[in-house]
Amino acid sequence: MAIDAALIQRNGWRQGSVFTLTASRPIVLEHRDRITVPDFVIGDDARLLLASHDCDVVHPGIHEPRIEVCPAVALNGRLSGNFTGTRNPRRLHIELEINGVARPYELRAPTRFDIGREALEVAQPDPDARITPRHRDHFLHWLAKRFRRAALPTAFDGRISADTRRALRAIIDPLTDSIDTVLIALNPDDQELAPDTPYVIQIVALMSENEFTDGERRGPVEEALGQIQQLIDRCPGIELEACVTESAGRMTIDVFREFVIWDYDDLSLNANIVSPRSLP
Repeated sequence: MAIDAALIQRNGWRQGSVFTLTASRPIVLEHRDRITVPDFVIGDDARLLLASHDCDVVHPGIHEPRIEVCPAVALNGRLSGNFTGTRNPRRLHIELEINGVARPYELRAPTRFDIGREALEVAQPDPDARITPRHRDHFLHWLAKRFRRAALPTAFDGRISADTRRALRAIIDPLTDSIDTVLIALNPDDQELAPDTPYVIQIVALMSENEFTDGERRGPVEEALGQIQQLIDRCPGIELEACVTESAGRMTIDVFREFVIWDYDDLSLNANIVSPRSLP
């Protein structure tokens, strides 16, 4: 069946658009059996977010018959810093503005599913609901991270104990509003080294320019990096060459490409992390 791409575009659909509850409910009910994951209830009040790229959503031909959506489930409490940004590739906490009020929601990557693109011909995005601009950026990066993220050598991961991972997360968690991303560079970054051969690493806490130049915001981050350095220095087989803060606005692309994101997926490895606490 031909897709009316012009109508879809006129309807205002784009990546990150929020379906109305009226449109979301029957789609969720129809697909609930295939999107079930443990300990995550997708209720009748779940909101669907459009996950497909803008170019695929309004593609004029017949080669994009389906689009991908992701259920967003309302949280009872606040956003958790463990799952904001792109810290966890499987879970994401974002805010949706519903009638002008910011409300917390959770998404799970394994619950994404596809539906016929013609669904966008007969509905429009909810005019009273949207992802806040900051969280829309997080949503897009989170989608990409599902398929493109670094895998650190197993030999390196094994040199950071579960207790150290817990301690690292305890240091970073209170600063998730100040730190955009924690970056790490390994030398070598693609080899499983023998126990007596060290990995030489650099760690950068990347901050926005505004946060970086604000001494009251930057000070606690630098203090936290000092604590991180002490923890890493006690890890056998790891030599920490640098542990610093940097502004995202000042780091060049060439330097950025030398690093990978050291995300919560890595820091959770074998750490038996308890349920995340809420941040103020």
